[in-house]
Amino acid sequence: MTYTSDLHVLIVAADPVERVTIADLVSSQNWSTIMVNDGDAAITHARIEPYDAIVIRSNSTDCEMINCVAEAREKAAPTSPNNATPVLLLVNRINAQDNEASADLGRIELAEYPISAEGLRFVLRSLTARAPSQRQSPLQSA
Repeated sequence: MTYTSDLHVLIVAADPVERVTIADLVSSQNWSTIMVNDGDAAITHARIEPYDAIVIRSNSTDCEMINCVAEAREKAAPTSPNNATPVLLLVNRINAQDNEASADLGRIELAEYPISAEGLRFVLRSLTARAPSQRQSPLQSA
């Protein structure tokens, strides 16, 4: 059995205001969150704890961040429970090159930031519906 109503989401954002804003949007859906401020902390968390989705807020060049996500997955795999976890990358602007790069990696969705609560909910539900949860219920692991 897997959790179906609650998601466990890792939020990565350098800016503390953006990090809290995104966490508030995610938490408003009764989803649990862990917040970190950089990629190294995200990799550390991703190696030890499974997440249903990872939300990354980036101000950097969008393709550059997509490459960072790919590198992080390589560093975390195969020891990470999150090496196939869907990633939502919140960027300033989406262009064709970014869409192509994210499609090549799979399980990376791009959305423009700022994003509404409804938009975030829709994208995260869509991403997690396509990927089976990697978390087990406490009853199953007993």
